[in-house]
Amino acid sequence: MTSGNYGHGTGLLVLTDRRLLFLKEGMTKQTEDFPLDKVSSVQWSSGPLTGTITIFASANKAEIKNVNKADGKEMTDHVRHRLSAPKPSTASASGDQSAVASTAMDIPDQIRKLGELRDSGVVTPEEFEAKKAELLARM
Repeated sequence: MTSGNYGHGTGLLVLTDRRLLFLKEGMTKQTEDFPLDKVSSVQWSSGPLTGTITIFASANKAEIKNVNKADGKEMTDHVRHRLSAPKPSTASASGDQSAVASTAMDIPDQIRKLGELRDSGVVTPEEFEAKKAELLARM
């Protein structure tokens, strides 16, 4: 997760296993959804204090500006990793145990991030518990 400016507001950019979400609070709650299967690439450009994440998806370009330099670099690296990773059906069909082990190692981090979303009110406690149980069952 990282924060930045998109459109006319400041919000939170969150990477899930299926998409990038930009969540903005204010007079009107706004969510922009970038499904990873529609994202063709992601770019990081750094300025003196902050940087910009550019997302290319479905022939569109979205720029998240004023992103913390360390967070923005880490976020784009994670997105690139997800985009280059084999699809789940490919790994399971080939019996690739390293892909399964890598996913299991990411589960505690996913639960921690999900807890942060719960604490910030983005997901309900019930949604958190359901997803947590699903993630733990994968281990």
